[in-house]
Amino acid sequence: MPAASQLGAILEAARAAVAGLSLTPPVSVVVVSRLPYAREGRDELPMFLVAPLRPEQVTPWASENEVLVKYRVVIALVAAGDHTLGADGLDSFLGWREKARKPFQFGCPGVSSVMLVELRDGDPIDVQMVAEGYDYSALPMTFWNIEPRQ
Repeated sequence: MPAASQLGAILEAARAAVAGLSLTPPVSVVVVSRLPYAREGRDELPMFLVAPLRPEQVTPWASENEVLVKYRVVIALVAAGDHTLGADGLDSFLGWREKARKPFQFGCPGVSSVMLVELRDGDPIDVQMVAEGYDYSALPMTFWNIEPRQ
């Protein structure tokens, strides 16, 4: 079903891109969520979460009829607290980030109005989540989308 909003289409495109990744160990659950947050016992881990980060930024664009809307989105991988981020698991756990960003190097697959996808600053490993017993890695991005002025 097509998304009802531009942000919905971007979130779904990010979800589809991550769902197609071949990872070791495999991650079969990929969901669009309101928040990049999961908990053992409530959620099936490991899982990818795709979520909006902050309110969008809207600025005028090249013509009177268009605006540039920047959507902040995060793709997060949450794994159970088995501490796979040790020396043996770190490379495989973080390797997903490289694979996940590749589909967005030249835009957003399936959303032609996205002109640029910018990787954002952010720690690859969330220390607070690790301290709580979870392996948590995030890839924040900003999607630059051209939309008609309403």
